[in-house]
Amino acid sequence: MAKYLRYSETLYYYDTVQIFIGVDRYETRYICLLVEIKEPSDIYLCTPCSPSDVKQFVSGEIDLLQIL
Repeated sequence: MAKYLRYSETLYYYDTVQIFIGVDRYETRYICLLVEIKEPSDIYLCTPCSPSDVKQFVSGEIDLLQIL
């Protein structure tokens, strides 16, 4: 299912955005992981997450596998 997200912030960048935070129209936050580079737009695996999950991930308290 395709969902359209608004970019919020980059968490990891290597040649392109690898992991970022996206927000939908209901202000639900998603952590998005690059899975395929494709033209005209890349494909990301996204999962909803709480603001506390994002904070813990950025600080290194939890890893991406725990969120996904």
